[in-house]
Amino acid sequence: SLRPITALRPITAMLRVALLTLALAASVGALTAVPLTTPYLARTPTFGGGAAPLPRAVRSEDISPPHLSLRGGGPVEPGIFVISVSVAFFAYALQMLLIPSRMMTDHFSGSSSPMLEFWIRGSSAAMFTTAYALMKLPSEEAHKLALAWVVATGVIYPWNAKLGYIQSGLKPKYPMHYVPEILMLGLTVMGVLAF
Repeated sequence: SLRPITALRPITAMLRVALLTLALAASVGALTAVPLTTPYLARTPTFGGGAAPLPRAVRSEDISPPHLSLRGGGPVEPGIFVISVSVAFFAYALQMLLIPSRMMTDHFSGSSSPMLEFWIRGSSAAMFTTAYALMKLPSEEAHKLALAWVVATGVIYPWNAKLGYIQSGLKPKYPMHYVPEILMLGLTVMGVLAF
């Protein structure tokens, strides 16, 4: 009866790391944001000097937080999204470089081979380079590239493994394979909200 609990420990640890990474990225964004202004009721002019000022309706521009109007209104800061994508893919690249066999055995039913490990390890170079390059691009271009990278990765890798629309019969191993499925979905939503 203890086996299922111990089997979930690596997944729980990975989800905690992912959650802490997103929380850290959001905290960095919150520290750099322009402070919100409190909504107010504008006073109407008085006639004759004796009447008390009456409140008027609050318009949406009166209560719109200034940091949203400065950057276009998206609820997610594009820079925070780019940092989140870079951190997630840097972590994957590190795993691909150091423990390539685990990329296979943790996520799929089957065994790893030296040729598969060779391809996984070699792919880490492109992933490291792209994650680094995203951080050097201007925010607008980096945001679009990061979103395209996340969607393409989700379509080609975890969602394809689950649904089999490009290649069938891959047999992902659950619950571990939920991690990339949910991570790519979450990053995709985050990227769309950054527009």
